[in-house]
Amino acid sequence: MVAVVVAEVVVVVVVEVVIVVVVVVVVVVVVVVVVVVVVVVVVVITMLIIIDFVIDSSRGESPQKFDRDILKQENKTATQLT
Repeated sequence: MVAVVVAEVVVVVVVEVVIVVVVVVVVVVVVVVVVVVVVVVVVVITMLIIIDFVIDSSRGESPQKFDRDILKQENKTATQLT
């Protein structure tokens, strides 16, 4: 009789430990995936910024000058519209 009760307690404890381990593994996997996605997004954005800078530099224009030219054109367009 005592052996049956002990066996039931051991089974319940083992099942609870397995559930906790599975939950911890799932949480760790989700955190790792989120971190990898954030790192990939940051790397892609950084690469796009660097590529844009290199393209502007290869044209012989500084990115700031290029941006100022765009702003001047937009201001002219806005002035013409009013």
